[in-house]
Amino acid sequence: MSIWKWLGVVGAALVVGILAGGVLVFALKASNESNPLAPDEGRAFAPVEGREAGELASRFRPRLMFDSSEKWRPQSIASLLAEKGPDGRPLHEFCIRSLGKEDECEPVGSIEQFETLVAENRALGNSTYLDINGKSGEYKAPERDPACRQSGLLDCDNQPGSAIYYHVTSSNERFYIDYWWFLRFNHFGLTSCSTGSSGICDEHEGDWEGVTLVTAPEDAHTLDYVVYAAHKGTFRYPAPPPKHHSQRPVVYVATGSHASYPRPCKALISCWQPNVFGGIAHVPETDIDGRRPWARNDEVCKPGGAGSCLRPLPSAEPGQTTWTTWAGLWGATCGTRCHAQHPQSPASPGLQTRFHTPWCSTQNGALTCDSAAQGCSDWLGPVVSVLACNPSALARGLRTPEELPSGGLTLTVTTPKGKRSRLSATTRGIVQALGAPLRPGSHVVVSDAGSSTEILLRAAQGNRLLEARFGSFAAGESGKTFEITVKPSRQGVPLLRAIRNDGARIPPVERRRVTLKPG
Repeated sequence: MSIWKWLGVVGAALVVGILAGGVLVFALKASNESNPLAPDEGRAFAPVEGREAGELASRFRPRLMFDSSEKWRPQSIASLLAEKGPDGRPLHEFCIRSLGKEDECEPVGSIEQFETLVAENRALGNSTYLDINGKSGEYKAPERDPACRQSGLLDCDNQPGSAIYYHVTSSNERFYIDYWWFLRFNHFGLTSCSTGSSGICDEHEGDWEGVTLVTAPEDAHTLDYVVYAAHKGTFRYPAPPPKHHSQRPVVYVATGSHASYPRPCKALISCWQPNVFGGIAHVPETDIDGRRPWARNDEVCKPGGAGSCLRPLPSAEPGQTTWTTWAGLWGATCGTRCHAQHPQSPASPGLQTRFHTPWCSTQNGALTCDSAAQGCSDWLGPVVSVLACNPSALARGLRTPEELPSGGLTLTVTTPKGKRSRLSATTRGIVQALGAPLRPGSHVVVSDAGSSTEILLRAAQGNRLLEARFGSFAAGESGKTFEITVKPSRQGVPLLRAIRNDGARIPPVERRRVTLKPG
C-alpha cells in the first residue's frame, strides 16, 4: 500500500491518543428532528449507519479512473473469498504465522468461513493473515470473460464481484464519508522487489486504498473538501465544482501502486510527489493517465444491495469482530514482521488511521485535524502547483457554517504557452491550482487577498524544483492583488519575481531547492 512503510508514520498509539483526548466536542445548531441527516448533537464522534449512511455514500460516490496500463480492479471481499480453482477447491487460505516452523494454513471458500476463522483466532491477532493465491505478475481472478482477458485485465470490473465499500461518521458538525476498495496485488511499476535494482520496492499481496469525502458544516448536500490517500499520506483538496448537479469527485488511480489523486499525470516530473516528510522527500510515482474508467462508475447502485457496486463495511457488535477490524494482514507479505525488506501487506480498514480519524490528514508527515489549528502548508499536497490561502478564513470555515466573504480568493494561472485558468475558492479560505510545477514563463495572479493571505508554489527548471512561500504581503487591507512571474536562471533553479499591486516587490519568507532524481 505504501512505499514509505519503513518510515513508520502514524502508529496505533497516536490514533488512540487522538480518540481519547484530542477531539473537541461541538454543540450543533441543527437537531436530528429538523434534519435526519444531521450529525449527532453534542458528540465528538458518532457512527452513521443504515439509510442515512447509504444516502450519503450514494450521493457522493467517487468516479474511479484507472491508468490505461492498470491490470487490477476493486474486488468485493465476498467474491474474492469465494474464488475456486478448476478442481473446485478454494484458492485462498487463512494462515497462522509460526516462528521456527511452517505456517498453519486452511483453505477458505466463503466470507462466512473466513469470519468464523477470524473469530476463532482472535487471540492470535496480527500473526494471522490471508494468503492470496498467485505469484508476482499472475495474481488474477480464476474466471474472466473473453472481453476482460482480451483487454489485459487480471480482474474484470463489469461484474457483481467488483465493488467499493463505505463507512460514514459524523463529527465537527460534518459528515465524513470514507470509501475503501481492495485490489489483490500492489505492484509499484518503477522497480521490482525480486531484482533489488532500486532502493524502492513496493510489491505485496493485497491493497486497501480509498478517499474520504467531507461535507460542509451542517450541510449534508454539499462537499467541502476531499481527502485523497496516496501511499502513506492523506492529502486535502478543495471539493471540485459541481457538474451537472453532481458532486461525485473523480479519483485518478496510479498504476500498480493504486495511490489516489485528483488529476491525471503524464510527464515524469509532474508524477513525482513533492512531500515534506521530516525534511523534504520526493516520492516518484507511476503513470496516472485516467483513460480507463471503472466499468461500474455509471451504474445506479443500491447501497448494500445484492451485487451492488457500493457496499457498507461490516460493523460489529461490542465484543465481536468482523473482517473490517480483523487484526491480521490482507496478504502473505509480512515485511518487518518477518524481518524482510519487502513492504508489508495492509491491515484491515478498521485498524487504519483514516477509518478512526477521518477528520485528520497526514500532510507534511504530521496529523492536522478539523477543529484544530491548521496552516496553509497542510493543503500543499502532491500535484498542487500553486496554493493561495487565508489562514483565518480557513480556521473559521472548518468550525462554522458561515459564508465565504464576497468574492473570496481567486487564483489565475497563465502557462508559458498562454493558456489561462481562473480558479475560485470552493473550500473556505483555500484555492488550489493542480498540475505539474510551474515552468519559466508562467504567471500567477492572486486576487481579493487579505493581509494574512499566504501563497505557496512549486516551480521547476529541468530537474531542479523550487518550493516557495509568500506571506503577510497585503499591507493590512483586503482586496489586494499579488503577481508572481517564474523566470529561468543560468544556475538551473527558476527565479520568482513577486510584486504587490502597489508596485512593492515581496521576497518569499521561505524557500527550498531540490534536485529530482530520474525515476
